Amino acid sequence: MIIYKFTYKKILKFIKNIYNRFIPTILKHKKIYFKSYSLSSIGNVMDDCYEDYKKITNNLHDLPFKKNKIHSLHQIFKKLGVRSNLIDDEYWKNFILLSCLFDEKKYRELNEYLISQIKNSNFNSLEYWETLRIYAFSIRIGLLELAYIFRNKAMDQALEYTSNLNNGKTWKIKAKLSALLESENFNEFDKLLPLLKERKKNEKFMRLFNSVKSWWVKEEKSLSHLRDIMIKYHYNENKEILNNIDTDEDLIFRKFIKGKKISIVGPSFTNKNDVKKINEADVVIRINYTKEQANFDYATKRIRCDINYFNTINTLKILKDEITPYIQSNSWIINKSISDSKKVIFKLNLEDRVSVNFRTIRMFNLALFSGTLMAIPNIVLDLARFDPGEVTIFHSDLYLTKKIKKNYNFYEENVHAKLVASAFAKNHDPITQYKILNFFWKNDFIKGDDYFEMIMQMGVKNYMLEFKKTHRISLIS
Repeated sequence: MIIYKFTYKKILKFIKNIYNRFIPTILKHKKIYFKSYSLSSIGNVMDDCYEDYKKITNNLHDLPFKKNKIHSLHQIFKKLGVRSNLIDDEYWKNFILLSCLFDEKKYRELNEYLISQIKNSNFNSLEYWETLRIYAFSIRIGLLELAYIFRNKAMDQALEYTSNLNNGKTWKIKAKLSALLESENFNEFDKLLPLLKERKKNEKFMRLFNSVKSWWVKEEKSLSHLRDIMIKYHYNENKEILNNIDTDEDLIFRKFIKGKKISIVGPSFTNKNDVKKINEADVVIRINYTKEQANFDYATKRIRCDINYFNTINTLKILKDEITPYIQSNSWIINKSISDSKKVIFKLNLEDRVSVNFRTIRMFNLALFSGTLMAIPNIVLDLARFDPGEVTIFHSDLYLTKKIKKNYNFYEENVHAKLVASAFAKNHDPITQYKILNFFWKNDFIKGDDYFEMIMQMGVKNYMLEFKKTHRISLIS
């Protein structure tokens, strides 16, 4: 075993030397460049990191505290691309201890101490995306209040970036633009966006890669389009600003939506008898709604389904015959990609498209500061292009209750731990979801049932605190 470990270390050292000596600098730059782009890029390794972290917390309260636990935490952050070694080890020791504290008084005291020490612990030496990954990992291990502070720190870091067009550094301008959009600083955004479009001239290495240039084009379009939608509702002007990007399907959809009263039905459990109120709308939108769900839940079945939005996972289930989409005459099925729509049309033998309409949603994830959007924020952004008359959201509590529809089909209890593990800590940043919905709520584009209205009124910090309370209960139990 000792010989094996020695050989493994020698091989690893040899590979690192080959990489450092012979891999062209240009390829290393490309790797580093793309590391900065998206919270979703860590999704594939987060589960492994969490499993490694559980080993650290085993026998944690055995005294004295072993320094190798901090070393193991650094190894985890290394997998996430974070230079955690730049932060004092004492901070990480308390970070580990906090994640395992169940005594509320001790937890609160240590939590407040760690928050206060962020300013004095050299976090400014990290890039904004490294701080975002600490935020994501903090969510994964249940430190949601601390995570909220880390995300604010990442926002501050991005907003403080200078307008620098040096080689390999223009991602900082993109980060700042996304942060400006999220903070609704449209004037500064408009000044900076033209500079981002100059990066093809200034990026000495990145412009040699077609994949990078293609990414840039998508990124710039996404930023511009999201800005236009937000301006449209923030200032209540330029109502037709995005009509020029309509596809043929979008033009038909616009006629179907424009000026209409719309109900969006979410996945959260409710005991309210609001079927009549929902069905009073001109158009009712469901999410991943299937024949199986209609047969299972009588109350749900009584709610109409004029538009059915499907995510990628449930589209794959349709193609594998695991679920059957609920379709009624003259309704719409909306997918995330053109290829998904084509595959579903072929699978369901709907090539003539007489009884059902298909279209593809336009995604804005590349413009976001952190993560990708979940179903309802995506739908709200999609509808915002088409000038509906009134949009009301039902059965959506942003996952503060313990009971939601599993895969939007059947109700499942105690989903918080699963949500944190499979969504929030990987790519669906909960603060991003909240802020998008809150923007459209405060600008009078959307409203909701009583519970949704209460959540919008509480603000993002209190929302995260509420989620923390429920999640800690599940952790302790």
